[in-house]
Amino acid sequence: MARSYSSNSANVMIERINNSQELVELCKGKSSSALLKRLKVALATVHPVIADADQKADHVREVKHWLTGLTDAFFQAEDVLDELLTEALRRRVVAEVGGFGGLFQNLMGGNEANKNKIERKMENVVRLLEHHVRHIEIIGLKEYSETREPQWRQASRSRPDDLPQGRVVGRAEDKVALLNLLLSDDETSIRRPALVSTVGMPGVGKTTLTQIVFKDDCVTNHFDVKMWISVGLNFNVFTVTKAVLQEITSSAVNTEDLPSLQLQLKQELSGKRFLLVLDDIWSESSTEWESFKVAFTDAEEGSKIVITTRSEIVSTAAQADKVYRVKLMTTEECWELISRSAFGNISVGSINQELEGIGKRIAEQCKGLPLTARAIASHLRSKPNPDDWLDITMKSFVMHDLMNDLAKATSGDFCFRREDDNIAEVPSKVRHFSFSRSQCDASMAFKSISGAEFLRTILPFNVPTGLESLQLTEKILNPLLQALSSLRILSLSHYQITRLPKSLKGLKQLRYLDLSSTKIKDLPEFVCTLCNLQTLLLSNCRYLTSLPTNIAELINLRLLDLVGTPLVEMPLGIRKLRSLQKLSNFVVGRLSGAGLHELKELSDLRGTLRISELQNVAFASEAKDAGLKRKQLLDGLILKWTVKASSFAPGSLSTLSCDQKEVLKMLEPNPNLKTFCIESYQGSEFPKWLGDSSFNSIASVTLSSCNLCISLPPLGQLPSLKYLSIEKFNILLKVGLDFFFGENTSSSFLPFQSLQTLKFYAMPRWEEWTCPELEDGIFPCLQKLMIEKCPRLMKKFPEGLPSSTEVAISDCPLRAVGEGEGSSPGNMSITEPPPSPAESPTLENPSSQSDIGTSSQSNNDTEVTSTSSMSSLPKNHPLSEEMDQYITQLESSHQHIEEPAVISARFSELISSADLSSILSQSPLRPDLKNRGFDHPGSSSNQSQQPRTPVAPSGQSSDNGIPVPSQSNDETDMEYLKVTDISHLMELPQNLQSLHIDTCDGLTCLPESLSESQPNLHELLIIACHSLESFPPTTLKTLYIRDCKKLNFQETLQPTRSYSQLEHLFIETSCSNNLITFPLSLFPKLKSLSITACESFRTFSIHAGLGDDRIALKSLEIRDCPNLTTFPPGGLPTPKLSSILLSNCENLRALPEKLFGLTSLQSLFVIKCPKLDSIPGGGFPSNLRTLCINLCPKLTPRIEWGLRDLENLRNLEIEGGNEDIESFPDEGLLPRGIFSLRISRFENLSTLNQLGFRDTKGLETMEIDGCDKLRISMEEDLPPSLSCLRISSCSLLSEKLAEQGTECVFSIPYVEIDGEIFS
Repeated sequence: MARSYSSNSANVMIERINNSQELVELCKGKSSSALLKRLKVALATVHPVIADADQKADHVREVKHWLTGLTDAFFQAEDVLDELLTEALRRRVVAEVGGFGGLFQNLMGGNEANKNKIERKMENVVRLLEHHVRHIEIIGLKEYSETREPQWRQASRSRPDDLPQGRVVGRAEDKVALLNLLLSDDETSIRRPALVSTVGMPGVGKTTLTQIVFKDDCVTNHFDVKMWISVGLNFNVFTVTKAVLQEITSSAVNTEDLPSLQLQLKQELSGKRFLLVLDDIWSESSTEWESFKVAFTDAEEGSKIVITTRSEIVSTAAQADKVYRVKLMTTEECWELISRSAFGNISVGSINQELEGIGKRIAEQCKGLPLTARAIASHLRSKPNPDDWLDITMKSFVMHDLMNDLAKATSGDFCFRREDDNIAEVPSKVRHFSFSRSQCDASMAFKSISGAEFLRTILPFNVPTGLESLQLTEKILNPLLQALSSLRILSLSHYQITRLPKSLKGLKQLRYLDLSSTKIKDLPEFVCTLCNLQTLLLSNCRYLTSLPTNIAELINLRLLDLVGTPLVEMPLGIRKLRSLQKLSNFVVGRLSGAGLHELKELSDLRGTLRISELQNVAFASEAKDAGLKRKQLLDGLILKWTVKASSFAPGSLSTLSCDQKEVLKMLEPNPNLKTFCIESYQGSEFPKWLGDSSFNSIASVTLSSCNLCISLPPLGQLPSLKYLSIEKFNILLKVGLDFFFGENTSSSFLPFQSLQTLKFYAMPRWEEWTCPELEDGIFPCLQKLMIEKCPRLMKKFPEGLPSSTEVAISDCPLRAVGEGEGSSPGNMSITEPPPSPAESPTLENPSSQSDIGTSSQSNNDTEVTSTSSMSSLPKNHPLSEEMDQYITQLESSHQHIEEPAVISARFSELISSADLSSILSQSPLRPDLKNRGFDHPGSSSNQSQQPRTPVAPSGQSSDNGIPVPSQSNDETDMEYLKVTDISHLMELPQNLQSLHIDTCDGLTCLPESLSESQPNLHELLIIACHSLESFPPTTLKTLYIRDCKKLNFQETLQPTRSYSQLEHLFIETSCSNNLITFPLSLFPKLKSLSITACESFRTFSIHAGLGDDRIALKSLEIRDCPNLTTFPPGGLPTPKLSSILLSNCENLRALPEKLFGLTSLQSLFVIKCPKLDSIPGGGFPSNLRTLCINLCPKLTPRIEWGLRDLENLRNLEIEGGNEDIESFPDEGLLPRGIFSLRISRFENLSTLNQLGFRDTKGLETMEIDGCDKLRISMEEDLPPSLSCLRISSCSLLSEKLAEQGTECVFSIPYVEIDGEIFS
């Protein structure tokens, strides 16, 4: 590698100097300009003789020494040029952000120290190269003449005619698979020619396999033209294109410009089906690949390009249509290869048995690599003595020596692999260093490279099972990185580091950074200064919740791996990462962070994309702007919502969430998709695109935890679907013919024609499965059918399955019918289900509790109800902690339908209150008290309307993020308990974490010793306890109080009492006459506060000296508080406050003073506050992203508000009032960066002001509602940047469109008018 590297490196550096205007501009100074010229002359002088040196190095020691020294000098020259180009790149990034005085500045215009540093490096490199120039004649090197091409150019278009004859070991299956990829005319790619990437680790046999296929007669007959080009480390578009053309014409090509070359090549290939193999590709530049493919854009159908590479990133950059991963050989295959190489044609059975036994052990050490096997065989060929063979197995370092010899044959003196702690120091010339994590102490390994100042790679391998041993201190890491400024690749994966050393910011050349499985808690902003970074691996960083705000400065980033890392949002500006090709997870933030629209500009994304926390999408149109339908390179898509366990908590703003059905409708992907998954979607049905036959490439679909869906999509129409899993549909009753056919009425249509695996899991209410009666049977290709935990599925087993189908049924009474005569395939496995509802002898009322006996959920929570009462609790008594709050809201939804996050608004429209009660009464989640031996007298039958979900022990959760129960049946270990009678508070479980006290009318107070007797209690819900007057200070984290009107909150919250642990507080229709002020200072850790329908509440009190600067409040909601008039003087001392919601506060006269000082505030909702007529001086905070002002008639938007200067304001909504506005918006009113605008109920609005939209270049979504007098020209008055327009209840506008037709608005991609969609 060192020799070919030298030639390629010289060529690349010369091209850089010739073609980089940035480099020339940076070196304008007299001395630096002269050094750059000397560097170019030295490179140009050395380059022509490298091929001659390659020929002589193996035989002449002086030439070998010269070539090694030259390679070292080239490495240093590359470092200097990279440093200069990095500076140019940094200036470009700063210029794009703004505030930089000119893109290019004279390099010598900086400080004296910087000038001297650069000049010293350049001077040293130039002198070193000039030294080698002077020795060219001394050692007798000559330049090749024009008629004699250098060896590296000959190799670049060599054909694989030197393939060893005879049978190749262990590649029969690989050969067939690769042949099928090449000979198939089934073009799944939208591009021509199709590109196949053969990927595998070094030595696995990629090239050999490709050579075998290349020479196969079937391939030769199939293609009109075959070409083989060996590329190597440097992928130069001009050089490779020229080599391809010379390969076809078999003659020299004199053209010296790329466009002419590409035109000639296109003409030569016209009308010919060709096969082009590019062997040993390293280029990860998508730009280079796009440039190279220009010559092949009109390729004949069936043409193929095959590349061999060791890097998956190369496959991604080349936009490979198919990737074939070459597998490791088995131990038996390695032994066969060793025996054939060592013993020639002697049959395996004739080999000495002792040698065979030892040889097989050696084969195991080859780890499946044929290159290793051949190297060892070559070593053993002259050693027939068993002792020599045995010595290799006994001394592992011999194997290491062999591999080091092999590595040195290709990498010279510049790569070093450390297997243990025996070697003291790594040579100074080494550029690439790897070491075994399991065998090498990190501190020893890192100390050993302290002298390798030009090191480029640090790459540990092998992860030991005991991760606790992987310690790496900052004391070791910081000085090391400070000294290794040339690092390109750095892996700290699996080391137990909690923060990155500051010295990392000096690694300006870094391209690859692996921090996966570390304990870092934040990624410092200085990481964003690493503008050359291309790969950033952050998977399984369990403590990392955010990315740096300036991540958009990493303009070269191509791969960002976030799998298993609990981010809460993506940073703003991620759309600027236009080179990004792999993004494992895009997290939608809660009214903060990057919105889905930022995905739109990431047009090069490929592989699998996961979009999570979709419940946080504020506007459905934002999903449309993600542009998924235009992302043709995506193979897989995962869409995930999360059902928040604390969705009722203050600050959830759940009532403001948009329709999930509408969001999913807008997230329609490109038809090229191959795998698709939806998790925890809470819509009632699926959009029409899911199941549409146009998605003819989808092979795998998983639908999980779609709890409110009442039907399945018509997935039978997907022609390529092979795997289908339907899981956890809690209210689905029937799977009918729509599942098979949808709207397809063709008699010849065969549903599920390719399906091989079908799985139904945890469908508690599924009762009926209707399958079509088809002449040739159903599911013709089905290999496996699994049905588990479907306790109500009792009707007819589907007939017509293939006889070979393997059927597995468990926890499902379908067995009784499935075993009937002729109703099931022969290969059926059945696990005994629990008793069916009709068979359960313990149920007193099967009709109301029919689900309980067959519930798949663990019965780990309990509800206790009785008619007895008690005036108060004993003084020494325990209570409880965390529960599943999402299900808590479902429990009370039929009683209080408007409560936040009870059930989505769009679903409540489909189901009446009575129907909803009926559905909830059938919940399988409610525990069977009798079966648990927890039977209490007086249990009322109306408990069937109170569904519950148990809570997991700490750290245990289900797949969809909702806590799951433990399996313990010990009632003393219950974590959640609901009590409706005071007497049952006498004996509470010891480990109780969450206690729900409901309708205990006689309860007047809770015991003073509550915290001491119940140390695990973190959550308390008190509902409809009409006599409750007070409760003691506690260590609670969550407190929910509703309908407790006698509670004297004012007296309870005294400055001497401690509420230091409380994080969430919700008060509703309580404290009728005594909650006049709320003492915010007593709650230093309070994160979310909601006060609803508390008539006496007037304001907050802030007590000086009680840590006002430490108030942690992030979310504040105040609803239906008619006597709230003002906020404290001086405003709210809440620096972390990120969201405010003020609704229906009819006497509120002013927003908090110094509102602009709340720099963390990102969302502000002001609804039905009729007496508000202005905003505080200073305007809104600079980081505000969402502003919603609804039904505040005196709060009319004005230029004085300064919205134009709010650079982060993305979403603006104004509804009602504004009677005097006839034209909107005024020029200079709207923020420049606005993305979404909604105006509603502007009664006198008649025109849209074009000048008002002049600077809103990013406005993509606009909604106009209830503006009856509005008349506009669709062609002239709307902003040209719009991609989504919604118009409703605008009568004059609707009439005009009815007259003119809708053609005038089709320039906007998505238009919706009064519910009718035009796109």
